[in-house]
Amino acid sequence: MAANQIRLLLEQTRDDMVATGHKYTHLVTIVELPSGAREVIVNTDELQSKIEYLLKTYDEGMRMKANSAISIVGATVV
Repeated sequence: MAANQIRLLLEQTRDDMVATGHKYTHLVTIVELPSGAREVIVNTDELQSKIEYLLKTYDEGMRMKANSAISIVGATVV
């Protein structure tokens, strides 16, 4: 999944949650670590806050601002 698609998904999900109050149940992200290993993270609580955190913490290319060797390479919301 391309970085711009991930960011767009997160932004649209956040906007949908704010506009309609829709409650998603799961946010799944795949994070690539500096070692090249990939980590699957499943969030089930406070999804709007988590999405806001990700949008603030990762740049437009979905690389972590504090450590560009860490990036989000996949995401989905259910």
